[in-house]
Amino acid sequence: MIFLDFNSVFITSILSQPDDISNLNVVRHIILSRILDYRQMFKEYGQITICCDGKGRSWRADVLEYYKARRKDRRKIDTKIDWNALHDSLNQIRLELIDKLPYPVVCVPNVEGDD
Repeated sequence: MIFLDFNSVFITSILSQPDDISNLNVVRHIILSRILDYRQMFKEYGQITICCDGKGRSWRADVLEYYKARRKDRRKIDTKIDWNALHDSLNQIRLELIDKLPYPVVCVPNVEGDD
């Protein structure tokens, strides 16, 4: 079985693209293509399970005082990326994965996809 951290795949795939990442159709195509790439590369390990960040604050933030403390500050510096739009696209595509694709999707409250 392959456990795929959706948020990590989403962010790394999108940020490496020169295309217009404000277009949801472009973003969807990039992400679905990347999921298929992983499926092909690791098919010997079986089915893909997509692991998403659950709603709510990560349990790590309760344990580690400075967990991701500076991330928002760094995002303010990079004005080329509309992080709100990017997160909206991430959430929309995550819902589409759950509703329309054959992959199991796991989202656990207060847990990140790579936990």
